[in-house]
Amino acid sequence: PVVEYANKMGVTLCIENMPSENESKTHHLYGSRAEEISLLAKIFEHKTCFDFGHANITGLNIPEEIAKLSDTLGLIHVHDNNGKVDHHLVPYNGNIEWRKCMYALKDSGYNGPFDLEIRTSHMPKNRENRDVYARLALLRGRMLTDMLK
Repeated sequence: PVVEYANKMGVTLCIENMPSENESKTHHLYGSRAEEISLLAKIFEHKTCFDFGHANITGLNIPEEIAKLSDTLGLIHVHDNNGKVDHHLVPYNGNIEWRKCMYALKDSGYNGPFDLEIRTSHMPKNRENRDVYARLALLRGRMLTDMLK
């Protein structure tokens, strides 16, 4: 029903990779890998959303995952974490290798929206410090988008 309604309204759905914190040979969350969300996007004739932080938690090779989505990628969620918790940190405040990721994204031909998905609960309470944090997020976002040129 959701796909039918989206089609009727002219909305493109983007199926997002979800984090699988307990990924192992015996435990797997369907939809945490590029092949799975790409298959769903093709079945429903819509797009995919690649979430960098979710892929990092799952322990995937992010550049390889991006390459698998080149024909279905419609949106990206850009944020960082430590590979264990979905913190939604400013890029470079976690352990994602952003240079490799951005070059893989560039190689994929992606030119869609760049969603800098930062959790606001991590922002300082003081207004002046919040402004500094927001400027840092913007600066890091620009650093990443500059690599796509």
